[in-house]
Amino acid sequence: MHSVHLAVLMTSHNRRARTLSALSALESQQGLPAHATLGVHLVDAGSTDGTPEAVRRRHPSVEVMSVGADVPRNQALRIASRNSRSGGGGGGSHSGRPGGPSHRWTHQLWLDDGVDLFPDALAGLLGAADEVGAGAVVVGAVRGADGSTVYSGRRGRSLTLVEPGGERPEPCDTYDGRVVLLPRAAYDVVGDLDKVFRHRMGDYDHGFRARRAGVPAFVAPSPVGVCARGPDAPGSREPGDRGAGGAAAGDLRGRAAAAAVVGVLPAPHLAVGAVPDGVPVRADGGAGHARAVAGVMRAGRRLRVSSCRR
Repeated sequence: MHSVHLAVLMTSHNRRARTLSALSALESQQGLPAHATLGVHLVDAGSTDGTPEAVRRRHPSVEVMSVGADVPRNQALRIASRNSRSGGGGGGSHSGRPGGPSHRWTHQLWLDDGVDLFPDALAGLLGAADEVGAGAVVVGAVRGADGSTVYSGRRGRSLTLVEPGGERPEPCDTYDGRVVLLPRAAYDVVGDLDKVFRHRMGDYDHGFRARRAGVPAFVAPSPVGVCARGPDAPGSREPGDRGAGGAAAGDLRGRAAAAAVVGVLPAPHLAVGAVPDGVPVRADGGAGHARAVAGVMRAGRRLRVSSCRR
């Protein structure tokens, strides 16, 4: 296996114990290639429970950037990605300087701080990446507390969860963004999460953009981690969400319309338009588009039940 320099992108908000647990599991990885390096780039969105201070104290090699509480997860991941690129970001030993030395990273890893990785998770993801090729995205399936799969790749118009196959990587159409390995070759084609998505749906959009650009995605053969607390109920909040019901209705309309455009449901003969809250999207303006948006909104409501977030 060639030299591996991983840039791990994480976000946090008022879940100190969970964030520290996720980092401890990350630092306990086994079976990595010789001379593999990790650089962890954490963006904390206005935590008031001491998360940034605790991370700096217990995991001094992690680069921590604090931003406002109004910065949503997708935007925070974009910032973490920028940080990984600006300083090399490939990482080093966990006793090194924050963010690691100036290695140019070979892979990005999106890691949700609600996920505790299994000890061989990274080795499994990298092994799957070698099997499917450097230009493919590899998704890690995540189990809930009951052992069932709650996050993984998604397939088809209903965004059905793809179960890990056990022996070989399974193809998927898009993916949940909890544990995603993005090789440099794939990143150079697809890029970061789109800034039009504030809270959720950005990961699905990323997967559909990858597919349309000819970048395949696969689910690793074995589960890679567990949501220690299990899926939260609807109404859990992410940084920047407005109100106890999660994302504001206008923001949900914007995300749903944009998601319809990128491939969840067909919307042929697209033109430029805008949803009511002012988020620019492409729309055909006809009944087909209205049905597509409604379908994605229904899917979004169902998918929000499965969340490692607060």
